[in-house]
Amino acid sequence: MNVDSNSLHILRAADGVSLRVPVNNRWIPGSTWGELAELAQQTDQHLYLTDSGNIRIRGLEEAKIGDVCTAISSMEWGNDVSPQESSSISIGWIQEQKSAPVDLGAGVKLGILPAQIAEILAAIDHPTRINHQRRLLISGLPEALAEQILRILAPAGLIFDEHSSWNRISACIGAPHCSHALSYVRHDASQLATTPLASHVHLVGCRQRCGQPQGPHQLYQATGEGEYDVLDH
Repeated sequence: MNVDSNSLHILRAADGVSLRVPVNNRWIPGSTWGELAELAQQTDQHLYLTDSGNIRIRGLEEAKIGDVCTAISSMEWGNDVSPQESSSISIGWIQEQKSAPVDLGAGVKLGILPAQIAEILAAIDHPTRINHQRRLLISGLPEALAEQILRILAPAGLIFDEHSSWNRISACIGAPHCSHALSYVRHDASQLATTPLASHVHLVGCRQRCGQPQGPHQLYQATGEGEYDVLDH
């Protein structure tokens, strides 16, 4: 299954051109993670998971947009997630019964996935999906392989602890990448992640409030550098 080039969304912003890849509710094979990692290495070394469960590639050169769209259109994608498979993803070790295959659910800090982790997912070569919570599920793993993956991906920055505050924080891109942002919201979010959080918090750098999550949350709206109004949503 391929992605139609007409479904790719191009956005021009202060940090260059970005491209949204519509992967919501599709399984992503290992080979495709490898190709996505190569594209990320041409930009800022990261892939960005969106609140709609898609992937955004940021900081592309205008002259290369056509080539990137062609590359994405030729990538192979897995089947759609079945109706029996929940759109939510639990964090941690998921195993229905002893000796059954293991699924690993991981949080991705602020939805920013390093190209290095995408390369590891390519090497693992097991079906993977992402969702609107900016979470990642690696499916159908033998126990021994799942243990090895935990030892590699947890130090690399993925979140396998369901109690981590990172699972309750999201943010817009913020300064310096957005000309409207009044604060470095991702840095501020990192500071907030060191404290316990009872509910989801979303930080934004301006009144446009980009990337707000779908469910209930507290909105931290920047009014200046490091300063925020707090609103319940």
